[in-house]
Amino acid sequence: MTKIKGNILIIDDDKDVLLTARMILKNTFTRVDTLEKPDKLEDLLIAENYQVIILDMNFIPGATNGKEGLHWLEKIIQIFDCLD
Repeated sequence: MTKIKGNILIIDDDKDVLLTARMILKNTFTRVDTLEKPDKLEDLLIAENYQVIILDMNFIPGATNGKEGLHWLEKIIQIFDCLD
């Protein structure tokens, strides 16, 4: 099976989600990176070129409002703007 040339970053605080997503996607895409805490996000985005980012919306246990995910999405956009 030929892999699709593309890099994916998955950010989620659930280790099981990260493991499962990595197992499923690694056979299809050339690179699948996972990140449990988004605090290292900027370093990864500067070092690697990702075509897809899958972002969890809640990192604090019990949170369901998605504010954290929106915060990190805004950061991702800012970093991409600076890289252009």
